[in-house]
Amino acid sequence: TGLAALPDSAMASGSIIQVVSTSDANSILQGQVTVPTTNGSLTNVVELPNISISITPSATTSKILLSVNLFGEGNTHDESFIVNIKRAISGGSDTYLPALQDAVVGGDRPSCLGCFVNYSNLLDSPSTTSAITYSVVMRTTSGSNKTWDYNRTTNTENAYNRERGKSIITAMEVAA
Repeated sequence: TGLAALPDSAMASGSIIQVVSTSDANSILQGQVTVPTTNGSLTNVVELPNISISITPSATTSKILLSVNLFGEGNTHDESFIVNIKRAISGGSDTYLPALQDAVVGGDRPSCLGCFVNYSNLLDSPSTTSAITYSVVMRTTSGSNKTWDYNRTTNTENAYNRERGKSIITAMEVAA
């Protein structure tokens, strides 16, 4: 006897429906970006080139599990860089994960996925079946703009201690 395919509605909660990851060609591209300071602007961010992924959920109840691995180096202390994920839903407005929040004197600290993160996971509930693009964005708590080199060290000479690396973002649709 043959096996019949189950309808999507029969998927067990927590089952992986689809997986999408950055391509090797994009994940090894190298460069430098100017990272803006957070000074008073929640949307004062820079999107890191080629560190994004698009996925179209099959159900509005699906969750999206994101895995992010960043390789790079900034021109100041790691704790000065704030990393968030930007969720752009086709036909909708951008949302930042976690929600962007600025630092205020005597108040809250900036929200972020990490102050420079090497590897992180994030579970999102986008509630849509439209195409979604997730991208990595950065800003800095420094008093002025800084630079961040992605997929390489700040010193780019060819030497044994000047690593090159790969930044990868993977999105997995998970049945609710």
